[in-house]
Amino acid sequence: MDAKIQEIREAHAREDNMLLKYPTSSTRKAHEYIGYLLQQIEIKDKDSAQHKEDELRMIQEVRGVRHSAEHRLKRIRELKRENIKLKEALEFYEDVQNYLTDVGDVGEHYPQSVLIDKGERARAALKGEDTHE
Repeated sequence: MDAKIQEIREAHAREDNMLLKYPTSSTRKAHEYIGYLLQQIEIKDKDSAQHKEDELRMIQEVRGVRHSAEHRLKRIRELKRENIKLKEALEFYEDVQNYLTDVGDVGEHYPQSVLIDKGERARAALKGEDTHE
């Protein structure tokens, strides 16, 4: 609280005692005005303190929301990477060429890519590992 306002409050309290002993109409009105102004200052001080508390609470809430948003964005990025790996694995199994038996130049047969893989790409994708050869 401002030192000058405190000084006025103390003088006003002393004046209360004086007016009880020696009431005069001219000083009484001024005294009432000062009392009213001191009450308004007190109300404004309380409002200001409440406003500061509200601002601090809102700042903390914004920080919490920001932290939560950052966490969610990180999780979204992780899920996107995981989806890419799963899609690559599915594309491998979806490709008809991977089910055909290869025939070499001299009539040799090579096993189908899917048989060679034996589900390895799928297992790698489900673990979040790289699915490229």
